[in-house]
Amino acid sequence: MDPEQERLKLEKVKAIYRKLPQGKQATLESPVDMAQLIEYNLLEKNVRPFVANKIKQLLGVEEQAMIKLVLDHLKHGQPATP
Repeated sequence: MDPEQERLKLEKVKAIYRKLPQGKQATLESPVDMAQLIEYNLLEKNVRPFVANKIKQLLGVEEQAMIKLVLDHLKHGQPATP
């Protein structure tokens, strides 16, 4: 990739980054496009491992019922609560 393409790619990434919410409250209040999460299977590929890891940290075991509960909660568009 030539330097100009690299620069354009970097600018695009920076523009996306600037659109991300800053801070915990802004993140929790920002809308989530659930259709895209489901369409691209992001809940299973990205969110499930994160949730499983957090549950294991909290409970000491990877409790499948708890993981399913959290993922179902997210799939049905339930809001996050701090």
